[in-house]
Amino acid sequence: MKKHRLPFITMLFCLISTVAYANSSWHWISEKRPYDVLPFVIVLTLIIEILSVIFIAGVKQNKLKAVIVVIVGNLLSFAAPYISAATDRFMYTFRQILEHLPFYTVSFWYMVTTLIIEIPVVYNCLKNNAKSKKALLVTIIVSNIFTTLMTGVAERLLCRGEW
Repeated sequence: MKKHRLPFITMLFCLISTVAYANSSWHWISEKRPYDVLPFVIVLTLIIEILSVIFIAGVKQNKLKAVIVVIVGNLLSFAAPYISAATDRFMYTFRQILEHLPFYTVSFWYMVTTLIIEIPVVYNCLKNNAKSKKALLVTIIVSNIFTTLMTGVAERLLCRGEW
């Protein structure tokens, strides 16, 4: 009977395992931190996404609405990971999270979060102003993936850290 417990316990251990970070020795070795890069990539992201929605998705008749909606969607999606990090790791202050943990702003989950937040906001607000609803949806998805990848590459090229 005990022979059959070992595979079960092993399987259970694999399914319920958690990750532990021994991050007491992490430090950034570059002068730039991810939060230093953020203002520049935000501006570039907004320009790319606004121009994409206006010219590719065809929201030309109501450009001001497109600008406002894209800005609001991006503000919500940029804030979400920071709010999540601050609440998930309540043992650290927000500043400590940014300064002392191996915390790049952009990751795969950041891209997923961005898409989950921005697609409904931008699509639902602009679907009646676009030349095609499908074109608008594809434009939102592709432009967000592109700008997220661009931001991730910028962070990793400009911000270096080590254990």
